[in-house]
Amino acid sequence: MERSRPALDERVRGYLGLAHRAGTVNSGIEAVRQAVRDGEARLVILAGDAAPGQLQKVMGLLEHRDVPLRWVDRREALGSTVGRDALSAVAITSESFAEQLLSCLSARIPDGMEPADGDRGPKEGSSTDAGR
Repeated sequence: MERSRPALDERVRGYLGLAHRAGTVNSGIEAVRQAVRDGEARLVILAGDAAPGQLQKVMGLLEHRDVPLRWVDRREALGSTVGRDALSAVAITSESFAEQLLSCLSARIPDGMEPADGDRGPKEGSSTDAGR
């Protein structure tokens, strides 16, 4: 069965790598949760193969916040782009990097996952193609 989540393409890897080098990536569930609570997160990216309990920790925080959520396939791919081992989540704290990543990441919910607020699709006015 084909997954609805995209693999990390070169554009995503490039933007994430640049954002990491610029110091605008918070890595890991707890760092992402803190960035969301502090109002610093401009985009949250979750790995579809992360443990559901870990994903729900972040998705629950996003329920009442206007922070876009996007998905990638694998924890290993997400971690490797920022020089780490497998990561379940990253938060982007730069608006410009967030906009670039929104343009090339899927808003689709992974198979078998229920979003915390029913629909964590693209924010209104976003140029993101949610059908990818």
